[in-house]
Amino acid sequence: MSENELVSLVVERFATRDIDTLALRAGLSVITGSWHPVTAGEYVRDRGEIVVNTRSEIGADRVTAHELGHHFVQEYGLKMFDEEGFCDRFANALLSPNYTFE
Repeated sequence: MSENELVSLVVERFATRDIDTLALRAGLSVITGSWHPVTAGEYVRDRGEIVVNTRSEIGADRVTAHELGHHFVQEYGLKMFDEEGFCDRFANALLSPNYTFE
């Protein structure tokens, strides 16, 4: 499954592309934290949380969308060599105002 196909599936399933609404409808909490910016965010599966680093130079929406990608990759049991790259592309597609869903 491509990142575009996953975005289409998720948007259809949850009837929104708004990242905060997606997280809520997927049963996830989005919280913020502050740590040395080695990472911009984390998906904590066992707690159902996306944690966004407020010290990161990457915007919170992009971080949240990327971490949603990790959640849905795991939820749908997708296996891939480059999950980080996939989640970056997932976030790009989800956040793109010009993205059209087939």
